Amino acid sequence: MSDVAQLRLQIDREYEAAYQGLYGLASGAARHQFVHCKMERIARYYQELATRVGEDAADETLCMLNEQYYRRWKQSAHH
Repeated sequence: MSDVAQLRLQIDREYEAAYQGLYGLASGAARHQFVHCKMERIARYYQELATRVGEDAADETLCMLNEQYYRRWKQSAHH
């Protein structure tokens, strides 16, 4: 797997963990701290991805993942 693919996978995993932190069993301050940590990691992976593929491509990846998890959240909120 290429470095770029690994970075994208790591970003996706952090989003998944943050999503689970928001909508899983954790609550209160622990949940906030957990999600905050995941978002900081996403920012670091994003910066590294941007240096490898450029900001436009890194932005596209981040937007795609944001959209994916937003839609997932929206679906779960309606069920």
